[in-house]
Amino acid sequence: MQVISFSGKTRRLGLLVLVLLICTCLSSTVVAHAVSVTQTSFQVKQANWPLFGFDARNRRFNPSEHILSTSNVSSLTEAWSFPVHAPVDASQVVVNGVIYVASSSDTFYALNAVTGKQLWSFRGNPASPSWTPAVANGVVYFGDDYHVYALNAATGKQLWSVKANLIDTPPTVVNGVVYIGSDDGHLYALNAATGAELWSFLAGFIVDSSPAVANGVVYIGTLGDNHKEIGKVYAFHLP
Repeated sequence: MQVISFSGKTRRLGLLVLVLLICTCLSSTVVAHAVSVTQTSFQVKQANWPLFGFDARNRRFNPSEHILSTSNVSSLTEAWSFPVHAPVDASQVVVNGVIYVASSSDTFYALNAVTGKQLWSFRGNPASPSWTPAVANGVVYFGDDYHVYALNAATGKQLWSVKANLIDTPPTVVNGVVYIGSDDGHLYALNAATGAELWSFLAGFIVDSSPAVANGVVYIGTLGDNHKEIGKVYAFHLP
């Protein structure tokens, strides 16, 4: 049997090649991991603003916004604009790269948040000005002068509607319940899936504030009497 022997120089060269191969593999793994982390971090930064007050507590604070700050906000420039042809009195909400816009033009819009391109629009029947929406579990909820609506957030298709009287307050959606105030003096709790009324309270005056829900308690405020201008703040909890 023939025995092949290697010189010390050859063995050292082979060892060097082996070390280089190991380093190359490790380097590729580290780079791939770094790319994965970067992509994940970017996705995390795409935070939503689904309700009038950001969350059910109406804190209006976005803890995931880490791009804009005091050091760069003065450099903001216009990215796009979209003609609505009527006043926009309501606040917008942003979910999954889509901005939902209510206006007094009798039309509700869904726009691409990056480009401003219209994705779909909706008009109630009868048409009337719509107000600040809420988005939860792929559904858009909002009110107008005659109804509370639930639409498919991706297509704008109507899922349900219930008759109402001058809804001009943003709804709050928590645990399958839509809380919304009305100019008829009521606070309503509706089933988010069907629109069925679960509970209501007659405050007696216009409920013009967006409900806040925290720690099992629902909070609202009313405008009060037009002559005495005495409003009230209410809190509702389970007995």
